[in-house]
Amino acid sequence: LDDGFTFLPEGTSRQFLSFMRAGFDKPSYTPAYLARLRPKKSLATNTSLRGEPRACIACGYCEEICPVDIMPHLIWRFLSKDLLEEAQAAGAQICVECGLCSYVCPSKIELAQRICEGIEKIHEELAVEAEKQEVDA
Repeated sequence: LDDGFTFLPEGTSRQFLSFMRAGFDKPSYTPAYLARLRPKKSLATNTSLRGEPRACIACGYCEEICPVDIMPHLIWRFLSKDLLEEAQAAGAQICVECGLCSYVCPSKIELAQRICEGIEKIHEELAVEAEKQEVDA
């Protein structure tokens, strides 16, 4: 029932012979990647299908799988724009860092890693604010 447009920028940089490595080294929750056909084993994690970063398609898989009921894709968007207060309000700090959101993401965005980095940034900002308040007092 939603009307909207998603514009995905075309990447300009590509990995050498990327068409021959179409997603074999990325674990996948969906059948969109060839890694789903390989035997279950630890796979190297890199960027995306052809090496370029991909956009969030707002599929909601990360939200469905999250054990603490946060919206990882929304927090990721806030953190990508350095909107730390909004990310904190969306529940970034209650993330348990399980990594399930990164695993199920069809765009293969490293959501868990970005949220962890964002939490560290939020803690640093809170520490700086606390120091300022102590100096002012």
